[in-house]
Amino acid sequence: MLTLETEEIHTSGLPDIDGAPGGTLEGFGILADSLDELPLYYGMRSQALIREHCFVPAVSAVDLREIASRDDLYTPADDIPSGDSGLDEYKLASRNEGHTVMTEDLGSWIIERLP
Repeated sequence: MLTLETEEIHTSGLPDIDGAPGGTLEGFGILADSLDELPLYYGMRSQALIREHCFVPAVSAVDLREIASRDDLYTPADDIPSGDSGLDEYKLASRNEGHTVMTEDLGSWIIERLP
């Protein structure tokens, strides 16, 4: 197995969005699995050490605030006045869910609003 040396790169001034509350996606896992479907050259395989990440932060999904800091991402949505949203109404899942997952709680909320 061939392993290339990697270098960790750290930044400052950017919020750590990958772990933020909100919808998740197995983006890194999908990429690793897709790479492993390619022909095997030189014994190289891929591995996603972290398979999923925050795909859409909750505060962004319901237009609650600009994201300029970690605090903007991690402030509980219940602590932000709903009038701060650009949406007339919204409902957030009680925990992080996969992107586009429809829970019974969210589905019921939508059904209640149908004409």
